[in-house]
Amino acid sequence: MGGLFSGCSALTSIDIKSLDPGKVTNIRGIFSGMSSIPSIDMSIMNLSSARTIGVLVSGCKSLEQLNLSG
Repeated sequence: MGGLFSGCSALTSIDIKSLDPGKVTNIRGIFSGMSSIPSIDMSIMNLSSARTIGVLVSGCKSLEQLNLSG
């Protein structure tokens, strides 16, 4: 799943509620380069298996809110 939305610079919103990471261990750079997105809500996702999360939001210049509380 690493780099899934990487480079999607024109996206201004994203709905990941139906995305089930299951036992995914690599989410490195999943949102990297999404320069137009103002917020990302990952609170609904179970990321307990994630081990590689580096540069998760690198290059997200417009990002003001990131919810990883789940």
